[in-house]
Amino acid sequence: MPRAPQRRPCQAALAAVAAAAAMAGMARPAAAQVISSAPAAAAAKTGIYESFLPRAGDRIFIEPLVGKDADIDNQINLVPYYGWAGNGHDWGVPVSIEKRLTTRFSMEAATQFDGPPASRAGAWTDTGWGLQGKYLFGLSAKREIMASAIVKGNAPAGPPIASQNPWALNEYLVFNKGFGDLPQEWLRPLALQSDVGAESPFANAPAGRYLRTDLVLEYSLAYLNDIVGAPVPPGWRQVTPAVEWRNREDWAQGEDGGFLSWELNWQAKTWQLSLAYQNPYGAAVSGFAGTQVQLYLTLYYDNLLQQLGFNPTPY
Repeated sequence: MPRAPQRRPCQAALAAVAAAAAMAGMARPAAAQVISSAPAAAAAKTGIYESFLPRAGDRIFIEPLVGKDADIDNQINLVPYYGWAGNGHDWGVPVSIEKRLTTRFSMEAATQFDGPPASRAGAWTDTGWGLQGKYLFGLSAKREIMASAIVKGNAPAGPPIASQNPWALNEYLVFNKGFGDLPQEWLRPLALQSDVGAESPFANAPAGRYLRTDLVLEYSLAYLNDIVGAPVPPGWRQVTPAVEWRNREDWAQGEDGGFLSWELNWQAKTWQLSLAYQNPYGAAVSGFAGTQVQLYLTLYYDNLLQQLGFNPTPY
């Protein structure tokens, strides 16, 4: 079966991300830029600016539920979800842990536990493992920009059957941009996070190869309160509403599909909690069976260690 031609808009997306990073004038990141303290006046309002959370200038990006993140961080992620399509439903719990090794590089290990099918009782199953490396190659504190490259390998927990992850190698270019440099104050809390990457199974390439694009548009009320200086009620200062979009294009079949994720995120020094309602669209290659409600808990364990009386290093 001849391979369908690749779509030009996808190539344009890759070029656009690379060009944006180049035009932003990003410098090689230094330790003080990645792990730094905010002014005392800002730190006194929400507390998250006194933490080890990495940031670009005054911008602390949320941990996206769907998209990749350019931050180099120490964190544990738990992502339980419940999904339904027609009369069926499924549930699972992806788990990952990321360890910052230098100011520019981290490693992450991940797995996913799926619940038994809706039609019968049974045990939870481990569907696969993943290991990734992330390199932060660009950062601009003034323009609130981070850019990273990610390489991730996936392995099935058992035989690579259709219901499990195949052996695969995935590569992503990740780009985060805050809009604190805009003249309109009420627009400065906006930020965009995006990634473009290829997902390539070893066993059956080029069939099953995908081009994945994620975009996250967020509005940080902590930034509005602490940095812009607008008064935000205390109960809302650490809330960040966001919309995430994912699209996957099957390079062999020429089909695409994905979903929109509508979210509320609560961010603190030691944790982030997200609640999302996700709607699918397009063909089955989106990798998304139906509508889902999803929780996302991130624990920033270096900040937890600090609160327990330990003195963790930035790494």
